[in-house]
Amino acid sequence: MSPDDREKERGWPLSARKLAKIAEDLGFHFDDADLLAYRQLLAGSLEAYSVLDQLPEALPQPRYPRLPARRSARSHDLGLRPN
Repeated sequence: MSPDDREKERGWPLSARKLAKIAEDLGFHFDDADLLAYRQLLAGSLEAYSVLDQLPEALPQPRYPRLPARRSARSHDLGLRPN
């Protein structure tokens, strides 16, 4: 069993290796104690996101057809009046 599999078994949503890689990509370098502390801080947030991921997509139906579409004039995008 890999370390990642053991962590999943314990309920960790994010492995230490993945968190270290994310930190390294962002220019941070943490020791093992810091990684553990950050993982514990992130655990609640990640669990909350997993609950949200399980909710069904409840998008409203459009009231009018969306196609064919056209791009608005640049003056409309910037809030400028045409010359």
